[in-house]
Amino acid sequence: MQQDESDLKVVPIGAARALSRSSASGVTIYLPSDQNGEPVLYRGADAGLPDVNYRRLEGSGLEHLLIDATDLRRCEQALEAELADILFDPSIDAKEKAACAQQVGVNVARDLLTAGRPSDHLDRAANLVDTLIDGVLRDRQVSGTLLNMSAHHQSTASHMFAVGALSTMLAYEVLGNQPDQIRAIALAGMLHDLGKMSLEAALLSKSTPLTADEMTLIRQHPIESVRLLGDDSNATESVRLMILQHHERMDGRGYPLGLKGEELELGSRIIAITDAFHAMIGKRDYRHELAPQEAVQKMRFQVGKQFDPELFQTWEMLFKRSVGRGDCPLTTAIDDTAQTGPGYHSDHGGTRKTVVDRKSPRSICPQPIKARCLRTGRLPGVAAGEWGQIECPIRDVSRSGACIDLPEPMYRGEVVSVMLNSGADVKWLRAVIRWCRRSESEDWAYQAGIQFLHRISAAEAHSEQPMHGIAIDEEPVAVPQ
Repeated sequence: MQQDESDLKVVPIGAARALSRSSASGVTIYLPSDQNGEPVLYRGADAGLPDVNYRRLEGSGLEHLLIDATDLRRCEQALEAELADILFDPSIDAKEKAACAQQVGVNVARDLLTAGRPSDHLDRAANLVDTLIDGVLRDRQVSGTLLNMSAHHQSTASHMFAVGALSTMLAYEVLGNQPDQIRAIALAGMLHDLGKMSLEAALLSKSTPLTADEMTLIRQHPIESVRLLGDDSNATESVRLMILQHHERMDGRGYPLGLKGEELELGSRIIAITDAFHAMIGKRDYRHELAPQEAVQKMRFQVGKQFDPELFQTWEMLFKRSVGRGDCPLTTAIDDTAQTGPGYHSDHGGTRKTVVDRKSPRSICPQPIKARCLRTGRLPGVAAGEWGQIECPIRDVSRSGACIDLPEPMYRGEVVSVMLNSGADVKWLRAVIRWCRRSESEDWAYQAGIQFLHRISAAEAHSEQPMHGIAIDEEPVAVPQ
């Protein structure tokens, strides 16, 4: 029987084994192309995935099967709908349960990354988190196997699921039976890198040092993740804050704001540990992967700097109990690279500059000039769809930027809109937050530096794209040409 291979989807052996548990697993299966370039019929729909001798195929060196795209999607949907029943079935062993949870998690994360509107799949992500909390945490064998399995999955989709699952386990160790808090942490862990879908894979896998502009783009991804969530009710204020802060550090050298210590959400500190661990055990274009044990050893050097000491101690205990001293034993991992693209998660570090470069003279503002800050509800603290207004004094201004006082933080790398009144006319500009720090003033909690980028129209300024709009109109100020 001949079949156009372009109509077929590659399914790794491990994924096929997991999908065979679904009620819709009666699908036609093909083997990769023969000498004539045609896929070879292997099993008809009457037999399907459950009838496959996976051990024999793996022994022959075969790495994947081919399944019609429509059949595969139907099978994935059935497995997702039946996952809770699988996890609670005592006749299914822990490895198979973990493999099914992994497969569903990767599928959900893949759809979040590839959908035009990621918010359309947030209900699925929230339901998956609930299933994990109910079905995985009650069985330490399943959770331990998932931790072991995480080393074998390194696409962006599998990274998002792995961080969500590992964060769930660590949160349970720290908080005990507090499902609402654990749910928020798990969902934030799963959505933390959603913003990277807006970046080019070549940038995220770049092996040479990043330029200043590239670093700004990278450090925008926590903010972009929150923006892409829209106003979905699953993404609570707590979830959004944890996503925003997952690259912050205990010593204040993280991004996008440079918060430190107890200023960080507990969930943010948990995700920082699991995110770094999973990134370190994955192979990158510029380095080899680390063994899980070696990754944990290297992470110890960052305790108190990047990681919360008490949380890391709990993580080590969880890791030792789940993995032990040997290498990860699971050999039936789902290699999802073929389905979701190469892994390109990287923690692009860097310290903040203590001195801000100034390309043009600064003019101290002798009069109490104010900026009106418009917020669209994309960040925590503002109701969905509403515009807030904040009066922000300007400390100094130049043709390239300004320094303003703020009652609450803006995030480094965040894009804003600025209205300037030169006295003769009003001009709108796009700008970017270059730095934000705690203020020494008793009246204002934060100071921020904004760099002007280019002119825009008033309509562009009020579009949904920027998360803040800053209107400066009480006194004439210098206007970029």
